[in-house]
Amino acid sequence: MYFCNSEINEYLENRSEDIAAFLTSGWGKVRINDLLILFDIPAAFFRNIMIHLAGLYHFMQEDDYVYISAYEGGPVASKYMNAISVLTSIAAKNKGDTITLTDSVYSSLFVAKMFVGDKVSNNVQTYYVIDTAMIAVPLYALGDLIKNELSGNGFDPENRLIIIVYDDSEVAYIKLKCRVYYALQIKDAAGCRFIFYNNDLYKQDE
Repeated sequence: MYFCNSEINEYLENRSEDIAAFLTSGWGKVRINDLLILFDIPAAFFRNIMIHLAGLYHFMQEDDYVYISAYEGGPVASKYMNAISVLTSIAAKNKGDTITLTDSVYSSLFVAKMFVGDKVSNNVQTYYVIDTAMIAVPLYALGDLIKNELSGNGFDPENRLIIIVYDDSEVAYIKLKCRVYYALQIKDAAGCRFIFYNNDLYKQDE
């Protein structure tokens, strides 16, 4: 799948088509707040869009996320939901830049990646995401897997690697040439958010 914020329609009135294309392209469940940020729309406008889409698609809203189901009663994937939330958190801090999300990572380890293009300097920063909920590997073995995945694949040391962890995760330092960050998922009454930690904080435990 693919999303680029510079390719959405210029006119706000056309955002319903953009969002419908996003939700039906295979991303599965997506948090509402992520859609507001990615498509740069207010919550009130989003509610109107959802009313419009409800007449065209089998649209569902649960808790803090939404999805459009191709088949009523069929399972809807949540594989990308946390990765999108983490990358959207970064995108929100780079407002005005060109944001591109894709699942074309050519890897069974990475869930998704995002390109952040500076419109002034034309520099592009790349972020890769590993969601530990999507892999059946303990964190202590993750370092070697990542090294194997990165070797020979043209992975630039300037890229950023974000590892999504949860409250029951035992986090450890991972020695890599690129910058590594942990994103801890926090769930509360307000929904879901992520706290970012630099991998170097755990270096003393190496």
